[in-house]
Amino acid sequence: MKPLDSAHATLALDRGFRGVQLRPGDPGYDDARRVFNGAIDRRPALIARCTNAADVAAAIGLAGAHDRRSPRRPRGWHGVAGHAVCVGGVMLDLRPMDGIQVDPLARTARARRGRLHLGRARRRHAGARVAVTGGRVSSTGVAGLTLGSGSGWLERKLGYACDNLLAVELVTAGGETVIASESSHPELFWGLRGGGGDFGVATAFHFRLHPGNARPGTGARGVRHGYRGRGGRHGSPGRRGGGVQPEWSAVMRSVRIARSLTSHGTRR
Repeated sequence: MKPLDSAHATLALDRGFRGVQLRPGDPGYDDARRVFNGAIDRRPALIARCTNAADVAAAIGLAGAHDRRSPRRPRGWHGVAGHAVCVGGVMLDLRPMDGIQVDPLARTARARRGRLHLGRARRRHAGARVAVTGGRVSSTGVAGLTLGSGSGWLERKLGYACDNLLAVELVTAGGETVIASESSHPELFWGLRGGGGDFGVATAFHFRLHPGNARPGTGARGVRHGYRGRGGRHGSPGRRGGGVQPEWSAVMRSVRIARSLTSHGTRR
């Protein structure tokens, strides 16, 4: 295995790499390597903050030339195992690759991987009146959600997020940029739709959208949404918070009744 020293990494990525390179001791390095699980304390030799697919290809090429791992963030940000961070390798930070374009007439969207999550996308394009399944936790990134199937509140009506996936822009391990869809690289597309994404680095996703509003509906989901909207994120009382308790009590009564009926129906 060839050593990956900081000086060599700088020379290799300076030619055409438009992003930011962070090494141990650089300002922002510790923040960039930090993930959701605070118990993960790993130190990559280089963090490549990519701005486009060419940056991703350059970072993958550097890792491949030195036989080093190249995990990527935000993939794994919500994962407790910390797969987004490696020790002594090249870490790809794709958060600068943010953005979404929505075509409400064609009912399609192209979402760059970045730090985008579907909760933010929904708020950004609320007037378009279109929807796609997002995660149950609105801060989950679009990449990890979709590549891991994409279970969410709207799945029973609209399917998983991966069911609404039209195409994936991806950089392969060989540094090639491809677009995988049902008509182009169909086997790769099949694997990406819920297979976890370890077939390359996905840089953008194309979704099929549906007419409607992505706001949660009634029942327990509506209570959760109403509580956060009326009562605050951390339980602080809101101006309209008084309406939440009766609704929640009604939901819990229905749950107790259902459990009681199930219990009596199965008792011998």
